[in-house]
Amino acid sequence: MLRKLASHAVFVAAFVALPATASAKAQMDSVYSYRQTFGSALRMVKVDLGFQVTEVNADWGYVLFEYVTADSGARKNRAAIQLVESETNGTVQVAIQMPQMPSFHEEFILDKLRQKLQEEHGAPPERGKKKEPEDGKKKDADKDNARPDGNDDQRGRNPDNVVILEPPRDTLKKK
Repeated sequence: MLRKLASHAVFVAAFVALPATASAKAQMDSVYSYRQTFGSALRMVKVDLGFQVTEVNADWGYVLFEYVTADSGARKNRAAIQLVESETNGTVQVAIQMPQMPSFHEEFILDKLRQKLQEEHGAPPERGKKKEPEDGKKKDADKDNARPDGNDDQRGRNPDNVVILEPPRDTLKKK
């Protein structure tokens, strides 16, 4: 029994003595489009801050780079910017990770990105607010958009005889 307790104590002591790695990350929600946010983040890292970019993938939403500061000397620290577009509210979630650096470095990069977005793209666009037309204008717009019955043209044209550039549906079926 005593031997078992001693082995557990050694295990706990070894676990506590392990060096802890920083796994924190700084996050923000960008109201700019994914394309604007990704482009600004890449330009900021590469051009403005002069860091070496090691990998970029816009489709998967990440930029990997080497973060070097006067504090770290010549040591190159791994860093990543991750971008995820939210379909629910139209924002882009930006996360910065620098596992070997204190968290204020991540916050510094986020602040720089906020400034860069504002400088390059102006004031943040308003999202989610659709303006309703006034009652008089809404009624006129509804009259213009209404299609009279029996006027559907099955040859790929609309009632105003504007050609729609898509093939008829029966040619899309596999034979």
